[in-house]
Amino acid sequence: MSGKERRRHTRHKTPESCFAALRAESTTVGRIRDISKGGLSFEYLEDLDAPAHSDGGESVDLFMTGGGLFVRQIPCQTVRDNLAMHDDLTFSGIGIRRRGLQFEELNEQASHEVEAYIALCSRD
Repeated sequence: MSGKERRRHTRHKTPESCFAALRAESTTVGRIRDISKGGLSFEYLEDLDAPAHSDGGESVDLFMTGGGLFVRQIPCQTVRDNLAMHDDLTFSGIGIRRRGLQFEELNEQASHEVEAYIALCSRD
């Protein structure tokens, strides 16, 4: 297995004020760790009562605390969802998970909105 990077887009680290709300059977909200034109990853508290993630029909909203740009219903699909490793954080046995989302085909408006959001919250 090669260690070659497969992503086509540059990933940008984000400050703690950038959040995602994944909408599928239920809504999962978490802090965005990194974002690109092709997708993002975010961390969230594990909800043991929530249904497993779906195999389609997902969309994500992007927002920032304190106002700023709010981007709604970007079509996406989950490509990764696993337990995040945080030695310093344990909440009564509730884990912190990290989910990777890949944006689906974006129309021109959605593409511009994602690019504007990246410009506002990226910190390289």
